[in-house]
Amino acid sequence: MRAGRTPITVVMLLAVAGATSCHCSHRTEKATESVAVNRECLHQRPLPERPLEVSRGGLGRLLGFDLHGGVPLRAGQRLELTLYWEAPKGAAITPLLRLTPSGEAAPQSWSLAVVEQHPSGAGPSAETASSCEVVASRPTGVWRAQRLNAVLPAGMAVGQYDLDVSFAGGEPIQLATVAVAGDRPRVEFVPELEVPHTAPGDHLILDGVLDEPFWRRAAGTGAFRDVTRGGANDSFPVQGWAALCWDDEGLIVGAVLRDADLRGGFPVDAVDPHLWTRDAFEVMLDPDGDGDGLDYYELQLNPQNLHFDSFFDSYNQPRGGPEGPFGHQDWQSGVRSATKLTGTLDVSADRDEGWSLEMKIPWARLTRAHRAPPQPGDRWRLNLYAMQDNSGVAWSPILGRGNFHRTSRFGRVIWTATP
Repeated sequence: MRAGRTPITVVMLLAVAGATSCHCSHRTEKATESVAVNRECLHQRPLPERPLEVSRGGLGRLLGFDLHGGVPLRAGQRLELTLYWEAPKGAAITPLLRLTPSGEAAPQSWSLAVVEQHPSGAGPSAETASSCEVVASRPTGVWRAQRLNAVLPAGMAVGQYDLDVSFAGGEPIQLATVAVAGDRPRVEFVPELEVPHTAPGDHLILDGVLDEPFWRRAAGTGAFRDVTRGGANDSFPVQGWAALCWDDEGLIVGAVLRDADLRGGFPVDAVDPHLWTRDAFEVMLDPDGDGDGLDYYELQLNPQNLHFDSFFDSYNQPRGGPEGPFGHQDWQSGVRSATKLTGTLDVSADRDEGWSLEMKIPWARLTRAHRAPPQPGDRWRLNLYAMQDNSGVAWSPILGRGNFHRTSRFGRVIWTATP
């Protein structure tokens, strides 16, 4: 932030009353500030367009959110979103939404005019009521969808604004950045995951199959997204999702990838082959967590269980030319990994299902990290890609801001203790 500018925070309170059961109706409930909230019970675990999986102790877990309406938005239009959360029965949760000038924002702040949220219907159907009965019987809590909206003021100042949510005065969770160009704000999103430490007795068997019990507690990314647009991309030939956890020795990554034509094609003893030119899974690590493009790591794995690993001083640097070397390829990650193929490698005549992988990256090799292993509460930046022919889908889309090395577009990970 430039000198002379005072950060101003615009606060919007949204009260959500707790309930002892989930006999919810499609109704509008007003909080203090005349804010309207539409709450709906869900009969199964929601799949948000933008998953978060961030818990706030006994208050519940924010599973993610959807942004509604066209993008880019215009000043004077509604900014609509739905929060998906899991809360203990009887919990009283009050989300706090904030829109705060950031980056090159103009010094003038703008209040958000909160408008009435119209319920999705006159009342719950019999089917909805029955679904809520099922949800209410869950021993751990209930799933709910909470739809909110507010108006971006006409004439909104040019700049960037951070939209975040917090619960009961806790640390805010960043949802999106609203970049305002004239009267056309554009909504961007950087995903965030809380990555748990494994429990005592957990043991990773490297076979490429995610069947160990701790994978059920691992942090999941949800389906990867189009690198440029940020939405779903079912037309891309490779798709997948990943899960993360950690122990005192290293970062543990698992992934399940869909691929109808598995390709390897490299010598079995190849050293740092250019895996991205065929099929590959990629991990990018920025261990200081600031997204400044300095001191980050790249690791790739392909269906043959071959590795490419390198370290970069700054964005794409050093680089030896079109054929490399790319970064400090003499750096060795020490990664241990395994893959499991569901199909036949390098046989294009048939149709494959895909492949899965498990990998463990030792903390000891991440010498540029501020602290490795991390401590609970530490924040890093990280991105994950499923790749084919030097393109792919990502956990955190790049949105045209450069190539896969753009650390400012990496997702955020928060290391947490054993659940």
